[in-house]
Amino acid sequence: MVLKAEIHCHIEGAASPELVELQAGKYGADVSAIIRDGSYVWNDFTSFLHAYDLASRLFRCEDDYALLAETYLADLAS
Repeated sequence: MVLKAEIHCHIEGAASPELVELQAGKYGADVSAIIRDGSYVWNDFTSFLHAYDLASRLFRCEDDYALLAETYLADLAS
């Protein structure tokens, strides 16, 4: 059996495209430049940072972070 441990995580970067789209709907944000067909889209490190920044801005309050943590941890558990 192989066990893995998460030793470092930028929690906003762990947000799934589906969760980011949900948050975008909540805040009226357009994420079409960073998510297409249910997947993140970037070409290079600069566009990756743009996607990360845009997604990160959609987590603004305690409830947003609770949902993000719950979603992330449930994904790890599965």
